[in-house]
Amino acid sequence: MARPSAPPIESSWTHGSAARRVYLVATSGYLFVAPFPSSAGVRAFALLVALGALGIDIWKNGGTPARLPRAVLFAGIAWLGWCTATLLWSERPAYSLEELQRELGYGSLAFIAFFAGTRGAGDARRAVAVLFGGALLFGLFEWIAVLHPELRLAERYRSADGSFSTHLVIVAPLLALVASGEAPGLRAPPSLTVALALGLVAAGLASENRMLWIALLAQLACAFYVNRRLGGGPLGARPRRMLAVALGVIVLALAASWLHKAARYYPEAAGALQSLEFDQRPAIWTASLPLFLDRPWVGHGFGREILHDRFEAAVPSASRGPRIDHAHNVFIDVALATGVVGLVLFAGLVLAMLRAFLDAGRRPAGASVAIAGTAMTVGFLVKSLTDDFYFRPNSLVFWALSGVLLALSARPRG
Repeated sequence: MARPSAPPIESSWTHGSAARRVYLVATSGYLFVAPFPSSAGVRAFALLVALGALGIDIWKNGGTPARLPRAVLFAGIAWLGWCTATLLWSERPAYSLEELQRELGYGSLAFIAFFAGTRGAGDARRAVAVLFGGALLFGLFEWIAVLHPELRLAERYRSADGSFSTHLVIVAPLLALVASGEAPGLRAPPSLTVALALGLVAAGLASENRMLWIALLAQLACAFYVNRRLGGGPLGARPRRMLAVALGVIVLALAASWLHKAARYYPEAAGALQSLEFDQRPAIWTASLPLFLDRPWVGHGFGREILHDRFEAAVPSASRGPRIDHAHNVFIDVALATGVVGLVLFAGLVLAMLRAFLDAGRRPAGASVAIAGTAMTVGFLVKSLTDDFYFRPNSLVFWALSGVLLALSARPRG
């Protein structure tokens, strides 16, 4: 059954106050530079400018605030409160305090800025366009670095540690918004939607990350499950055909990426499967157990790399392997840093977010938001099973985009 669409609240570069236009420029800059290395200063400046402009705009012109789901609010407060409390027993208080500021502080501000400032489909369309533009441009730099590694400019923008491939996982679910046409002003022509999807695939191949494709498979399964649960409308009349095509493309990309990485980085392996024997992650996870048992309930103190010295001593870093300064799994890292209590609170926050996105599907023009939000959350977690990307800049983009999607579905319309 088709869901009614409601007219969006008008938002553009030519309407609204000067403060509103400053907010749009600042938030666009924030999202665009997010995948680029060494952009932390620009991101922080853009975020602070956006918050200041948003505050001035609300003070002078008012506005109807969106309603944040209570479960998300309470779960977020509980998670932030517990992480802050770990300062009392942190093994490295100065480090934990710094991480609280850079990770949770900036993440919370990013969520607030985008949740409070998103006033309709026009704002969401701008955010989507900027995110795709930045991701595709960085994907071009990735290919230049792969084909011409001797170029200093290309190497300067070369991604590291899988952060760009994780950025692609966060951005990919936005295809549900531009393909469905549920929210007025967000629909893109089918040809453009296909071009964006293929552009993300090409960028992903340049990242040489195998876990990217597994995360995309998880997102694909999640998207079609939610689509079916909501009545099968947002993804069109023939979702099975779309599923088959997308599944084929992702499986082919996974196979190509797996074979390429095995041949390039593990030439001594007899094949792609044997190359897994050279992976250090099983040793890292094994080394995590005694560290967890040292402080199982409250953890060692907030911060992904709170135990970096112990990991480096327990698992010597290989030249081609990942840097060994954390557990390379988001749930293990959370357990080590904040204990079982923190892990339960973190899981509660994730579940609250998923529930909020699913509830969005019950509102007018909300089904595509439900698909995009749940797929983004699931994909982000799956991508973080073999490395922990719940860390800047990926976590900051995740919370900013979560703010956009929740506001788009929760804000009163019409």
